[in-house]
Amino acid sequence: VQAINEKIDHLNRFVNQFEKYADAELQLAGSDEVFSLEIRPILQKVVDELNQLAQGRITILGDQSFRVLANEFDLEHLLQNLLINAIKYSHSEILITFIGSQ
Repeated sequence: VQAINEKIDHLNRFVNQFEKYADAELQLAGSDEVFSLEIRPILQKVVDELNQLAQGRITILGDQSFRVLANEFDLEHLLQNLLINAIKYSHSEILITFIGSQ
């Protein structure tokens, strides 16, 4: 349990760092390159592509989603990198769950 909590803390720090980076990029990129995007279809596309390599180990749980302000290419690239690392370093199923409140 402690190892899982440490991994969760590590991922939370990574996400927070990415948010800071994304905020800086948004300020530099300008609003014409950033759109309100539904994350679920982009994530599903990435998962479908990577599951061919990962023998179907990646699963998205539930039907929730949310919108993000991002460049679609950059968001897709970010999700690919995160999941490729999960594939490399995980030897079990990879579950993706959206958790949040409105």
